[in-house]
Amino acid sequence: MTNLFDLTGSRAIVTGGTRGLGHGMAEGLMEAGASVVIFGSSDKVEKVAADFRAHGFDCQGVKANLAKAEERKAGFEKAVALLGGLDIIINAAGIQRRYPSPDFPLEDWNDVIEVNLTAPYDLSQMAAREFLKKEQRFCARSSMRSAAGHGSISSSRRSSRRAGEMFSRFHTAQAGTVSFSSGIKVRFLLAGS
Repeated sequence: MTNLFDLTGSRAIVTGGTRGLGHGMAEGLMEAGASVVIFGSSDKVEKVAADFRAHGFDCQGVKANLAKAEERKAGFEKAVALLGGLDIIINAAGIQRRYPSPDFPLEDWNDVIEVNLTAPYDLSQMAAREFLKKEQRFCARSSMRSAAGHGSISSSRRSSRRAGEMFSRFHTAQAGTVSFSSGIKVRFLLAGS
């Protein structure tokens, strides 16, 4: 069944690839034949990449704090160099902070917005520059929970994911008009959590 989704020779970056949906998406890409660089915020990224390689997959890990612009850029450039180019990007990383609204520290709010909203925008923009070099793919994701507005006491993650969803819809529509001349393929996924 995987031949329906043959990605042999494709090169992908997956943020948040050490666990959760990002891990599953990275694994799915590799099962379909893609070479993948996963991003993680800790040394765990190297262990996860090694585990994938132990299962026969072509995977490298890049440690980068997505809340810091300079680390995002350096991580992106390293990933593209490791892959020898870029065909697919999946922005799956996300963080959560929980506080009642009156007590929510601005620093934590800013971290959530930076990782969940600014980083996908920044990385997608960097990827788009790579994609415009030839026909490429872009994959944006959000969650049904952010779309439905369900959640815990804190709305920081939901707010940032909802804003990211709106950005992704805009980016998808804009790329759709660009794709008539550039060949960029865009997919928007609304995941279940």
